Amino acid sequence: MLATHVHAFQHSVLTLPRSLTQVNAETLYCQELSSFTGKQLDEFTLKKPANWVPDTAGRASTAATLVPTHVLSNIEANGFIGQPYSALLRP
Repeated sequence: MLATHVHAFQHSVLTLPRSLTQVNAETLYCQELSSFTGKQLDEFTLKKPANWVPDTAGRASTAATLVPTHVLSNIEANGFIGQPYSALLRP
């Protein structure tokens, strides 16, 4: 059976506000931009619930179990390639 729809993943970059005036203790607005075209793919706002308090004990115990496994991506190792990447990061 042949699929009638083909879906592909796009590499994207999550952007955060460049100005602290766009961030406060309760909300954080984010945009997801295509790495290839620079067009906006998605946007969302993260919000803290009312009366939120940090779980410092839980954070410490989770952090203690993490093992760093980061491997440099091609972009991190070799710099940005091409116009679309540089367009995403220009001021």
